[in-house]
Amino acid sequence: EEFGLAFVHRLIYKEFYARTVLEALLSLERSMWTVKSERVVDPNLSAEHYMPQSWKAHWPLADSSDSGLERRERLLHSFGNLGLVTPEFNSALSNREFVEKQAEVRRTSKLLVNGMFTDPGTTSWDEDAIVSRGWELFTLARKRWPHPASPAVLDKQLFESPGRWTSASTSSDGDELSAPSLDVATARGLLDSFAAAARLAEAAEPE
Repeated sequence: EEFGLAFVHRLIYKEFYARTVLEALLSLERSMWTVKSERVVDPNLSAEHYMPQSWKAHWPLADSSDSGLERRERLLHSFGNLGLVTPEFNSALSNREFVEKQAEVRRTSKLLVNGMFTDPGTTSWDEDAIVSRGWELFTLARKRWPHPASPAVLDKQLFESPGRWTSASTSSDGDELSAPSLDVATARGLLDSFAAAARLAEAAEPE
């Protein structure tokens, strides 16, 4: 549950190095490959905000209240709003309106991780679309990086409310965002679970 809430609602792009975000998206792209997939990735790809950071010119905000603005600014930097493009694309169309940007990503990108944004059935891109894509990517993420005791199926309703992930405070230098604390019991349980999984894996290795 902690993983799901953080994955969908946190300002990932602001909280981690750009290279870390890029590698996570590339890993999710690879997790979608099958034996039939063309396993080629441009080494010069970069992470792109589908809804741009400078959104006011072409991306109207339906809810202009303080909470609506906070939600947009938060989800803007979440995994649900991040895709993979070439640097040339990033420079040329980064701040354009949805219809033009979607058409160009669809025309130029063969990456599976961009699939929801380029899908013809996606006719708009707002906060709800970003959250939906966040859950879509989280389904891949929890299989890519599983907790040892993670069940095969999770009830999405557990994660509908972002709870304490809706905001984050800045550090003294204004650049870093602090994560909420993890209680000792939960941390110990996680460590015990990973340790148990490691012991099982070690025992299963041939001598």
